[in-house]
Amino acid sequence: MFSRAYLEATEPILPLARDLIEKYGAQPLRRERENVVLALWLERPWGDNPIRDVKGRPLTISFPGWLSGGPGPDFKGARFSYDGGPAQTGDVEAHVRASDWTRHGHHLDPAYDNTRLHVTLYCDASHAPFTTSKGAPLIELELGVALAAQVHRLRGADPLPPPLTALKDRRQGRCGAAAGAIGLERALGILDAAADARARLKAQRRAEESQGVEPGEAWYRAIAQSLGLVAFKNQFAALARAAPLSKLRAAALLADQPRRALFMEAALFGVAGLMPSTVPDGGPEDEKHISALLQSWERVQGETGLAPAMGREDWRMAGTRPANFPMGRIAALAAFLARFADTDMAILFTRLVDTFPARDDRRARSAWLDGVAAMFEPAAEHYWARRYIFGGRRLARPRALAGPERAGLILVNAVIPLFLGEGQSQPEFEQKLRALYHALPPRGPSGAEEFFSKNYFNNLKLPRTEVRAARQEGMIQIYNDFCLPRAAACAQCPFAAYLEGLADSPDADNCPF
Repeated sequence: MFSRAYLEATEPILPLARDLIEKYGAQPLRRERENVVLALWLERPWGDNPIRDVKGRPLTISFPGWLSGGPGPDFKGARFSYDGGPAQTGDVEAHVRASDWTRHGHHLDPAYDNTRLHVTLYCDASHAPFTTSKGAPLIELELGVALAAQVHRLRGADPLPPPLTALKDRRQGRCGAAAGAIGLERALGILDAAADARARLKAQRRAEESQGVEPGEAWYRAIAQSLGLVAFKNQFAALARAAPLSKLRAAALLADQPRRALFMEAALFGVAGLMPSTVPDGGPEDEKHISALLQSWERVQGETGLAPAMGREDWRMAGTRPANFPMGRIAALAAFLARFADTDMAILFTRLVDTFPARDDRRARSAWLDGVAAMFEPAAEHYWARRYIFGGRRLARPRALAGPERAGLILVNAVIPLFLGEGQSQPEFEQKLRALYHALPPRGPSGAEEFFSKNYFNNLKLPRTEVRAARQEGMIQIYNDFCLPRAAACAQCPFAAYLEGLADSPDADNCPF
């Protein structure tokens, strides 16, 4: 007999999907079907009633989370209680099929480690739990089953929200209306203040991390961690601790200046556990470069005592864009150390900050930032300029190992906080630091920045020219302080209340958080 399992499982959900198609006039593609899952989750047609996961355990949703709209999970900061347990907070990822979790590589991606709920239309895999990259199991919800008992109420409900592209109002919290009332200039001023606060907090953390550490070592560790960005910052921090600057300086003395970058690269790849064990059967460039690295690493181990301290399992690259793989960043760090390992880095960057163009000249400032990026580039075209991995396909065009955007992140995350954290900056120099901080161009936005921007500036037209790296930092600071911890209580958010107070009292200049 032909099975009715599919018809029975999809019966509750198909009328809802048809309503959306009829209302918005498009035959749903795969992504649009996923938008149906997002819309259902936002609407919560089950109301205050608990729903059951694929194991039959009850789940009560008090807040579905903020619709992210950026990289990572679809919803941030959902609030729920599970199987009679205490209230929990976690992220939510929505898919058409349960197997999409592993198909999309989320089980290997640290960006999804805070995910607790996996919401799908169809559970096409076994009920063995899907897990995060840290091995934490997910709570699986199959809406086609969870809504079966309420299908009649759903059919009579008001129309569901539109697909994701039209869910603009869902992104606006209470702060959006309040920011619109105070105007763009004051809204940007608050971002600038939050950006300054974030720089000071980073400075405090850098100062704490640097206690008992030789100054040059502290600079080296901060720069290495900044090269790791979000995906690999912890791994780069561990690498810098395992390959201290003192031993890298000793490795640099084993070679003349033209070969120093090779020895630095060999030392870093060897300690990171990413060095190939043999020369791959590739082209002549692969054979030449990897053979030289292996020979250099053998000598570095014998002369400096450096040894592998990490393994390939520490560098999970699933879900990471090839351009962000750690190999190119390690080569960039090697190029920097080949030039400056023996340099007083505080003096180096002091002189660099002193040369930042004081006049608002976009071309001159862009050239200055290009100069910072060049500190992390090999002197001539390098193996990694045309590779993402050892023995990988040769790129048609060379790429920058650092580039201006990454150079800006090193300034924001390492250089400026280190200077501020020393607590010895003269007022004039600190003024230069702040001018540099607020002049750096924007980088690609994170999910937190996109989320906050769409809320905060919902009623304001934000010119692209007013978006800068420091203001992106301000967005992240406010998001972390208020949006995540208070997501379920937007109506009581003190930040939104402060904005509303500014609108009512234009002279208010204190922030009573």
